[in-house]
Amino acid sequence: MLAVAGLIMVIAALGVLRRAEWHVALSLVGSFAALLVGLALLLAQLDAGETGPLLFVWVGVIVASVAALVMSLGPGAPQVSSAVRRVQIVAVAGIGLGVAQFVFTTVYGPTPAGPHLEVRGVLQRLGEKDDLVAVKAQITLKNSGQRSIVVVDSVYRVKGDLVLEIPDKRRTFRNKIVAAAKANTPGLDHVDETRDVDRWQSTMVQAGQIIDRGFWFEPGESSTREFVFYVPDGRYDLLGLSAELTIGEHRLLNLDEGPTVGPKTETHVYPAGKFVLVNTSWSIPESSWVRSLIRGEKVLWSRWMLAGPAHVERQYELPVVFAYVDKQGAAFDPWLETTPDRVLRLSSQYGVVSTHAHAELSLFPRG
Repeated sequence: MLAVAGLIMVIAALGVLRRAEWHVALSLVGSFAALLVGLALLLAQLDAGETGPLLFVWVGVIVASVAALVMSLGPGAPQVSSAVRRVQIVAVAGIGLGVAQFVFTTVYGPTPAGPHLEVRGVLQRLGEKDDLVAVKAQITLKNSGQRSIVVVDSVYRVKGDLVLEIPDKRRTFRNKIVAAAKANTPGLDHVDETRDVDRWQSTMVQAGQIIDRGFWFEPGESSTREFVFYVPDGRYDLLGLSAELTIGEHRLLNLDEGPTVGPKTETHVYPAGKFVLVNTSWSIPESSWVRSLIRGEKVLWSRWMLAGPAHVERQYELPVVFAYVDKQGAAFDPWLETTPDRVLRLSSQYGVVSTHAHAELSLFPRG
């Protein structure tokens, strides 16, 4: 479209110089089309937060279009008959609608309703034998939305706790409630407080992935994973199952091609000690050449922190996983830095969101 508009502008400029009526008509229509396209691409790139040499290209197109409009409407241009003027008006209106539809479908696409995935976790005590307790864990995933979604990454954790009676003074309990009220993710961080009772010696019993990376769900589709694990009888008073998934819209994030990097295991030293990491990345194919031109190359990252010093593992319930979208070549360490606005904006544009569920099971003796 941009090339055609430019060609019309060249022909029209020659027409204005030759003082030809239809060439002047073409000049007005073509320059208006080029102006609309240039403005649309400039605004789309600025809205995407991208800066680069292409911005100067779009500005140049806009300036050239305005110059052509001035030539077409200037006093030196020949007069255009009413019949030709009506053709101009119809053509300009049609081009305006065409450019609007072009930008909407190739740059923004339909307004996303957002990915939806229901996650439900259940723990069930099956029985005991030889001082071992058998427990079944069940994690059910269901796409409750109207769009296909893809699983970027997932993790489940089974944790065992002791529950002890520790009398609380009134002020101590009040301080616990203050901490619970300040928490941003209460369901994930387990900040519920009970007077005179405390959880102690949390231990990671089992952990792993819930479902394959790149697995995608059609609307209404569901999947259930079940597994049985065993814990020594009397070792824990309470078991907790956490399930976390990062998902995205399948039309924007197609992971069928496989990762471009990883899964790659690394060891990194942070201020708190040495940690084992696993990093995976995918190149994001854009749905149109215009989006690719405007937004540049983007990368989908999945970063796992698997193990570290014992006190950190207990505090942050390792392993944990963090997935996000970023620019190609951009430097960002989620375990060391606050998530920048750039990453938040890009992750939102590609529909990357996280969801989780939590379930608990008491192992107190039956009686």
